[in-house]
Amino acid sequence: MPVNAHLPFYPFLLLAMSVAAQDKPVRQEEILIIKNENQEVYELEPYLRIFEDTSAALTFDQVRTIGSQNFIPLRNLEKKPSPESILWIKLTVLNQVPGRNDWILSIGTYRSPDLVTGYVLHPSGDVSVAKSGAVRPYQDLAIKDRINPLVPVSLEGGKTTTVFLKIRTVTKRQVSFSAQLETPEHVIQQSKWWNFSQAAFHGPVFLFALLGMAFFFMTRDRTYLYLSLWLLNMNVLFLGITGMGSDILGLPDPSKYIFIGHVTQSTSAVFYFLFIKNFGQVRKLVPNLMVWINFAVGSRFVLIPLQHIILLNDLNYNIITAFAVLGNLIDIPIIFVIAYHFFKANNKISYYVAAGSGVVFLSSFVGSAGSTFFNLGEAPLIIEVGVIFLLILFVVGLGHRMKINEEEKRKTQQQLIDQLKHNRDLQDQVNRELEEKVRIRTEKITRQSKEILKQNNILAKSNKEKEVLLAEVHHRVKNNLQIVSSLLSIQSEQVVDTKAKQIVQEGQSRIQAMGFIHENIYKNESLAFIDMGTYIRTLGISLIDSFGLNEGQVRLDIQTSNLKIDVDTAIPMGLILNELITNSLKHAFQDQNGGNITIDLNIDKFKTLNLAVADNGTGHPSTPGTSFGLLLVKELTHQLKGSINFHRENGFKAIMKFKKFNIHLP
Repeated sequence: MPVNAHLPFYPFLLLAMSVAAQDKPVRQEEILIIKNENQEVYELEPYLRIFEDTSAALTFDQVRTIGSQNFIPLRNLEKKPSPESILWIKLTVLNQVPGRNDWILSIGTYRSPDLVTGYVLHPSGDVSVAKSGAVRPYQDLAIKDRINPLVPVSLEGGKTTTVFLKIRTVTKRQVSFSAQLETPEHVIQQSKWWNFSQAAFHGPVFLFALLGMAFFFMTRDRTYLYLSLWLLNMNVLFLGITGMGSDILGLPDPSKYIFIGHVTQSTSAVFYFLFIKNFGQVRKLVPNLMVWINFAVGSRFVLIPLQHIILLNDLNYNIITAFAVLGNLIDIPIIFVIAYHFFKANNKISYYVAAGSGVVFLSSFVGSAGSTFFNLGEAPLIIEVGVIFLLILFVVGLGHRMKINEEEKRKTQQQLIDQLKHNRDLQDQVNRELEEKVRIRTEKITRQSKEILKQNNILAKSNKEKEVLLAEVHHRVKNNLQIVSSLLSIQSEQVVDTKAKQIVQEGQSRIQAMGFIHENIYKNESLAFIDMGTYIRTLGISLIDSFGLNEGQVRLDIQTSNLKIDVDTAIPMGLILNELITNSLKHAFQDQNGGNITIDLNIDKFKTLNLAVADNGTGHPSTPGTSFGLLLVKELTHQLKGSINFHRENGFKAIMKFKKFNIHLP
């Protein structure tokens, strides 16, 4: 009878069960007697007795004191235990075969219990404990076998041993199991068969997945990609179903891999339908199937996130089964429809798809029905065999498709060769016509080229003469300006009035500033642009010399970034520089032995020409812009569409920004 730990008289009930246990020993027919030394397997169902702990709180020490009459024979159990309960199974064994003490208690089918703990009560009173179960960490297993829970049992010869099994589920599924007592040799033999079957499945599937991926990278045909992804998903799915995946990855909580395996069922279905769409050329051969395939893929894309959200929070076997059944209700009819339509398509490729879909239909239906409704332990093997047959069909079909593609390629190549021959004949005819036209055109172009060359020579000679004349003009202009400057210099010698003499000298320096420009032009290769670095240094040295100073007293710091400026810009800029340098020489260093004059000419990121002239002297005594020279500077700046600002901190500084200019960048 089930025990409810929440009843207030539960301790007294447990005491009563213990007292009753002393009065009613185990009946002889409930004891398993081992007496045949050649028998390797004993079915235990007639000897198993079950006790349901609905409180899930009893310990082994408490359960061992409960009387045998409270353990119901498993074959007489009328109502299935609750998945929330802990089941205690009791087995009494009398070993009459001397020398064979080591046995293994095997518990399990496809729905083997999640957690099993075996307590072996030896005749001496000692208790040995062994752990097993589908979701128990691998390192905690008494025997490293994930498929069926195995509990090692030591049975002393000629004595009676009692075994208690504590069975609990974490996935809230209804436990259904069988139990056998086997020799270690028999278990090893069965494990070899199981390992061989799994290796025969996972090895080829994984190998063909890698080959498919290699073919995809070589051909860029997505058929191979979807086949590889489907096979990899099937590997993950069956590693999860059988529990082997958690052992391979060493997961501390194997139940998580159960979740991964069952979620992979949806992703494998997605890749299977995508593979069918590409392999079977659905758009070309059976376009009306696109709606069904898109529905299958779309429904799985809805189920996948739902499975993640629900199963991550509650790894419930009933929910897992519901998702599996729902997926099969979607997939199996659509697979049947695909098989039917492809069979009607009357195409060799479609026959492979139809046959493959039929295999999937049968294996999925039989395997799912066997595991869900009939507790068939070999259900995974049935589906795995179906996958292997399906893989063989698809591999053969892919080979046939490659053969068809090769034939079509050969036909296409022959058509291309014939077309190329025809094109070559046409091309030869066109070439002959073109060659005649080219010959006539070439003769005409040759005559025109000779005429153009003759005209170019005439133009080059004329340009050379004009350049010489232009250089001569600049040279004569420079000489004339030099004559005017010399006349002004002579005239200034005769002027007595200091202010008038100063005005004449300033006019002379302005004429020299323009003369230097013309001198720079005819001395350079280019007649259009002035090297501002050379020009500014020549102008500065001349002005320093005119004030009776030298470069040792006034140092020029010139930064021009190798800019070359056209004549129309250089002349007003030269006059501006003349006025500002003269201003610094006249006013900045009256009370000093010398100083620095800095000139910076550059173009910023806004395509503005910037000119800054600064000195470290005492500054201009008058208000900026009131003298004639500074008024001239402002007017010339305005002429170049520029702006000017004066600063008097730590000397005198003029900053100009010009918008109208034409430069030649180095």
